[in-house]
Formats: sequence, C-alpha cells, structure tokens
Amino acid sequence: YDSAIVGMPLRSGLANSTDTSYGDYSTGNYFNYYKKLLYQGYHLGIGYDHDNHYTNFGRSNGGRLVILAPSLTRANLYSAMKQMHFYGSDDPNVKVDFSMNGSIMGSIIGGNSFPTFQVVHNDPDGEQADTIKIWKGYKGSGGLWAWIAKSTVNNNTLLYSDNSLVQGQEYYYFAEIRQKDGQWIVTSPIWYTYGMNTFVSEVKKEQNQLLVFPNPVRETLYFSSSEKGPFRVIIKDMTGRIVLEEFVSEDKSSLSISALNNGMYILSLENGKVCTTRKLCVDH
Repeated sequence: YDSAIVGMPLRSGLANSTDTSYGDYSTGNYFNYYKKLLYQGYHLGIGYDHDNHYTNFGRSNGGRLVILAPSLTRANLYSAMKQMHFYGSDDPNVKVDFSMNGSIMGSIIGGNSFPTFQVVHNDPDGEQADTIKIWKGYKGSGGLWAWIAKSTVNNNTLLYSDNSLVQGQEYYYFAEIRQKDGQWIVTSPIWYTYGMNTFVSEVKKEQNQLLVFPNPVRETLYFSSSEKGPFRVIIKDMTGRIVLEEFVSEDKSSLSISALNNGMYILSLENGKVCTTRKLCVDH
C-alpha cells in the first residue's frame, strides 16, 4: 500500500458551498481515521481537500494542503508529495516545522539514539498557537491509536525527547496545533525505529534519481533527473520494440507521447554514464 497511497485529508468540503470569503469551513474531519490508519501500519501523511463542486474552488474556505518543497517546480512538488513532506491546515499561510534531528515530516528513519522532536509554529499574521501537541503511537498499540506524548499552551514552539522506546519497534509521531482563533493544523508523521542502524527509507538511493510524472500519462510526460544532460530518451513497448526516441539537453524536461497507443511501456534515460528505466502507463 505504501507504494500507492501517500496521504489523506484532515478535512473535506464543503462540497456544495458557494461562498467566496474563505470562511465556510467543513464542520467534519478525519482526524480519528488518520490515527486509526497509522495504528494499522500505513505510512501516509495528512493534507486537506476542498472537494468543491463549483467554480469557487479554493475560495470557500482558507484550508490548504501545505507542501514543503525547495521551489515551486512540478518535479519538486511531486517529489515532496511522494515523500509525505506536507501537512493540512485551516490557516492558509501558517508555517509549521515539525522535525526530528534535522529530518522533516514524512521521514521514515532509524537510529541508535533517542529522538528529539521540534515543533515551530510561525504565522505571518502574528497569530499565536493556543496549544501544540506531539502525538505518538505504533502499529497495533494495544487499542490506543495514538496518545499525546507532550503538549504546551500559549507557546509557538515545543521540544520533546523520547527515551521510552522499545528496541526494534517502529513508532510514529506527528504534531497537532490549535491557534487562538480555533484554526487547526495537523502534520504528517515522522516514523522512527530505535536500535537500528541509521537509515532513511523514503529516499531510495540509486545512481540516478529519476522522477517521471504523471504516470499514467495522457499527453505530456515530464521528468526530472539528478544527472546532467544531454539525454537519450527511449520508450519501448512490452515486446522491446522502440516506439519513441528523442534527445533532450536539460536535466528537467518534457516529452509529448500523444502518438503512442494506450498501454504499458518501458522508458529509458541515458546520458553516456548511467541508464535508468521506469515502467510507464499511457492512458489517453
């Protein structure tokens, strides 16, 4: 499931709201369901869904899916989503940092030391955090989906060191913030296994970090590579026949695949030093 699911919403809707003042919030939420899925062993983050059926999408309320990315490029946004570097927020411009020893929300890591978590709430409008909580849990934790490990009141920061860990057990931690006006922010988790050699499992190291999106693709395929171009891009059908071949000079580029039939293909990216392949689904 982890290869297919990266997140779920904190709130959804209102589906039929025609409001354009950013104040028509959903009264429901999926917070308990989020804790239940973590308890069942899913690795997934939490975002925000307007689910609006009208042209005022994004304006009925100020709630936002907040993505942590180095810049607003398509490649960086896809990569951040894939690694669960995001959170759900009623407040559209609040900046929340939830990290553990330099690893940000969405990280799946292990180590031989006790972890220290940091939460920083920073609102450009000057709003104060009313409460900050760090939740903790683990898969199948005796009927408790998660519990509050540390909290603070009337403070914009929170530090928490956890030295009550069982060796080899993977724990999940996430932050919950309520502002003075009642607006709500919940972060994606950090997963930590104590007593393991240090690892970061959400970043699978390979010689060439290649991001291909969207997949399935309809008309235009984008890719981003950690290697420098120029590249030879080859797409083969499942019989091994080359159906598209093109040379590109940039490490971030796009291809039109409108001439390809629907189906499964193999994409190869070569630059003379490395050759990286990905499965590709075309669905016009």
